[in-house]
Amino acid sequence: MNKIELSRVRLDRLPDDSGYRLERYTLTSLVEAQKLGHQLLDHYDREIFMVIGLDCHQKITVVNPVVIGNINFAVISLRERLGSYIARFFYLGAMMSMWFLTPQIMQTQLHFTPLQAGLGFFPLTIVSFIVAVQVAKLTDRFGNTKLLIVGIILTVIGMFAISFFSAQVGYTVGIALPMILMGIGQGLTLSPLTVAGVANTLLEDLGAASGVVNMVH
Repeated sequence: MNKIELSRVRLDRLPDDSGYRLERYTLTSLVEAQKLGHQLLDHYDREIFMVIGLDCHQKITVVNPVVIGNINFAVISLRERLGSYIARFFYLGAMMSMWFLTPQIMQTQLHFTPLQAGLGFFPLTIVSFIVAVQVAKLTDRFGNTKLLIVGIILTVIGMFAISFFSAQVGYTVGIALPMILMGIGQGLTLSPLTVAGVANTLLEDLGAASGVVNMVH
């Protein structure tokens, strides 16, 4: 096993309380690794895993213990988190249905090839990406809840519009324009739903809350 040869340790809590910074720590054996684990983790009474950051010389720079936690009522008791789980469940259920049915519509009604049907999703994916990278700024300005409301409403309008598709209407009006609305809605919705899913969570419950978000998703 390759040894990480560092000369000494200085253990400081990071300013934002997100982990520990280690400078020149020597790990020459499993015993040394065990000592490091005890030093960092002996006060935890729940399951955790450790994220270890290395610099370009393979030296340990940051060790961050992450509490996995247990799913308990405290994780879902807050109304904001519970609401986000329910909204995420139905939102992703609706989107999955759209992703499944729309390519079939494009192939059977518009006679697209599978590749063309895949490219036909570009109005949704590109717009969703453009909006998603602006979400942080929009959240600071309008708040998480307003973004969620607007995003879900736009998604519903887009899905309602695409449900009236017919071959006579064509791709641009019948599919592309509704996809643009859904792309804006998706970009505004998914990230704020994640934030709401872990909102006001205790540090020891963050892992469990994040797991519930992914389970519902």
